[in-house]
Amino acid sequence: MQAVIQRMAGVSMTGETHYFDDLRPRIKYPKKPLDPPEQRLVEDYFLALSHRVYGLGGDSEQSRIGRDRLRSLALTYGGSSDSYFEAHCRLYNDPDQNPAEVWGEKTPRHAFRILEIADAFPSSQFVFMLRDPRAVVFSYSRWQDKFNAHAIDDPDLREKATIDASRAKRSYHPVIATLVWKAAARAAIEARKKLGDDRVRLVQYERLCLDGESELQELWSWLGVENPDADAPI
Repeated sequence: MQAVIQRMAGVSMTGETHYFDDLRPRIKYPKKPLDPPEQRLVEDYFLALSHRVYGLGGDSEQSRIGRDRLRSLALTYGGSSDSYFEAHCRLYNDPDQNPAEVWGEKTPRHAFRILEIADAFPSSQFVFMLRDPRAVVFSYSRWQDKFNAHAIDDPDLREKATIDASRAKRSYHPVIATLVWKAAARAAIEARKKLGDDRVRLVQYERLCLDGESELQELWSWLGVENPDADAPI
């Protein structure tokens, strides 16, 4: 879904930032300008994410975006922690171009933070992918296979990938994965009740696979955009 939405012109979609469940809780006033130590913490966090995906020990000094570019844009949005989140998302897809008009990100655990995100960004919309829980639990069981660590040439990245895969393998349990699915689905449904259908949309994964064109046409209409592939089959 991240890749599908990103096909829209002028859209920048990041991968998992875990901002609302990792970094933001550590910031005392996430809506206010940051003091110097917090600014450094926040900048390093997002710059690392533009070097490597979350959990693989990205290096802020090897960021694709660059500290000055990130800081300059964040300051135009107010200089808060939330401002840096927005700046990172707008720049992520193409740091050298103008900030994207439409932006978003994909962190599954943010399903539990929908109301908090809605408060921070009042015009935000949420797409929740609802998949058969049996397939989800099986997918969790294969987390350790998401990286072929032995095939990675970079020794540091290979080590980080091996550690992450080992962590995922140790933490997996079918009952826990089932309970997480149930809690996430409940959180999304409750958020839709509170925010309304125009803010929260549930997309069934299996229907998207079986009738992608129809499902995506409905999604574009809900987002208020034209079909990004109007001249080509989906």
